Amino acid sequence: MTIAAGYVLDEGVLICADTQWTYEQDKSSDIKMFRRSTGCLDLRFAGSGDRSMIAVGIDILCDLLGDEDNALRGMALEGRMEHARRAIREKSLEIHENYFTPALQTSPNSQIPELLIGIHSSEGDDNETHLLHVNFASLSVERIANYECIGWGAALGRQLSQILYDYYYPIGLMVPAALLILEEVKDKVPYCGGDTHVYRLPKKPGQLRRQNIWDSKKMREEFEEDMRFVVSDARDIRLTDADFESKLGSLVSKLRNVRAIAKANREPEKEPE
Repeated sequence: MTIAAGYVLDEGVLICADTQWTYEQDKSSDIKMFRRSTGCLDLRFAGSGDRSMIAVGIDILCDLLGDEDNALRGMALEGRMEHARRAIREKSLEIHENYFTPALQTSPNSQIPELLIGIHSSEGDDNETHLLHVNFASLSVERIANYECIGWGAALGRQLSQILYDYYYPIGLMVPAALLILEEVKDKVPYCGGDTHVYRLPKKPGQLRRQNIWDSKKMREEFEEDMRFVVSDARDIRLTDADFESKLGSLVSKLRNVRAIAKANREPEKEPE
């Protein structure tokens, strides 16, 4: 089983996943995220479901996009992304009929995969990143506008993402938030576990906003502590009302500052000592 999550941000796409594989009562640990390149597209995959089916699906889709490279290069970026999405959707039917259906006949307990695909493409100084959700069971390929979670822990992952995600967060800030989301899911949901891996797919790899607030280890540790308050400590009735209100006020103040900085795309002003 799995928890994997993808986030669409102003600066690009972030994808993360746990490492625990479960088949019936057997558990093992291995990567569920894969990095590929097919001509003009840079890709990041995260999968849930049967491990061998995930590998087959990714290999076939990469071959497909490689074959489409000449056609893709002749398109504008937005058309390029949409063409890739439609090609993946058409191919998913063939993959399901020719590979997954026969596999289920021999291993009926296997789970048909879902994929999250981060896609980056550029043309000159223009860059585009998109996040796709491929559901081979329903034969759907959707373009995600904000975030999506897949696997056994998807419901809790979406609930936490609704609280902790913001499109304007720099990727560097969304990383600890995503790590916390997956840690909480792994702690609460059976069959999710192991390590957590994160892939960043920025629109412009060399031009991520570098601000002291995102690079400060202390700031990230404080932010992670605040996140734990949101998902855990706030439910602890042993916490006094005064301490609860104090932590809540601190968190609200930080979040407002984070949002203002992200929107303004500027260095944060230092508070007077």
